[in-house]
Amino acid sequence: MTKYHKYINSEALGKGASAYTEGLDERKAKKLGLGILRVSFALIVILIILGIAYIMDKPYKRYDQAKSLMENYEFEQAMDIFWGIRDIKDSSVMMEENKYKLAISYLENKDFETSIKLFKELKGYANSAYFINIAKYSQAKAYVLEGQYNKALKLVEEIAKSEGTDNILADIYFHLAENYFKDRIYKEALHYLNLVSPQNEAVKELRTMTNYELGWNALIDKDYSGAIFYFNEIDAGYEDVSERITEANYKLAIQFYEEGKFLRARTIFQQLNGYKESEKYLEDVLFLDSFTGTWVSKPNYYKIIIAGWDIYIYFERSYSTEKNLFDSKLTRKGNRLSTPHEDYYIKDGKLYEENIYETKVYTKESISTYVPK
Repeated sequence: MTKYHKYINSEALGKGASAYTEGLDERKAKKLGLGILRVSFALIVILIILGIAYIMDKPYKRYDQAKSLMENYEFEQAMDIFWGIRDIKDSSVMMEENKYKLAISYLENKDFETSIKLFKELKGYANSAYFINIAKYSQAKAYVLEGQYNKALKLVEEIAKSEGTDNILADIYFHLAENYFKDRIYKEALHYLNLVSPQNEAVKELRTMTNYELGWNALIDKDYSGAIFYFNEIDAGYEDVSERITEANYKLAIQFYEEGKFLRARTIFQQLNGYKESEKYLEDVLFLDSFTGTWVSKPNYYKIIIAGWDIYIYFERSYSTEKNLFDSKLTRKGNRLSTPHEDYYIKDGKLYEENIYETKVYTKESISTYVPK
């Protein structure tokens, strides 16, 4: 009985111990699971916090990256980043500064069109208006060198609308003049030189060279008045200018002489002081002067008008209202002027017309050379 009791108690004790152990394990498992759950939750929370922190911190890092790119002159990459974070810190302000520096970079690299476009987008930021004109000026100079003068002049017109651009315009005008001179388009060169201050030594020198070339061209083209004008514009630099002016005056006087403009011819020949055959021409002019004018016969229905080398015979018939006008060319023969059929000479202040049939006498009515219709 006693043994059985002991046995029973031992068995019960074993079962109780086993149940206790199982309960303990179950409690431990529950606690472990709960701990793991808590740790997992904590980790998730930490990760979320870190993620949020990362997300919140990333734009600021990109801001710093963009500033670093700006410092390294990587303006285009910086522009892309600033645009993406334009609401962070002062990104919008930095974006304008970056665009300004990018525009200057394009200007320095001679991409003038892009530079102008960016400066215009800045709408008055800093001194972008000034740089727009600088970019246009640089583009205009490039066009000049390429011979694209119309494009250059279009930009010049745009620059001229802005105040304070006189120096820029003067420089472009000078470059235009230089290139027109190289292309031997001297009148255009002179036109743009006249738009620049004559006090500049380079301008003075180029203007002198241009006037000299224009003077020679005018001589070749028999534009003697033009030649005299251009040569007279030259102050110094060419030793033969005085001789060229004299030559041009001489040829101009001969031109007037041949056209029958004797008063003009006489004035010039008198100033030439015996240059070449000027004395001979002057004597001819003075001789022709004595014939020039309107002469009338008696009865007063015949008139002779002598104008240079031209002679006009005008008369009204006494028996009708018909009027006649004949004209011819004169040549000089000694102290006479001649047409194919008549000779004319002056004696005692009267004009004599002589042919194989008769001699007529005319009295000078006036020095007018007006020819009736």
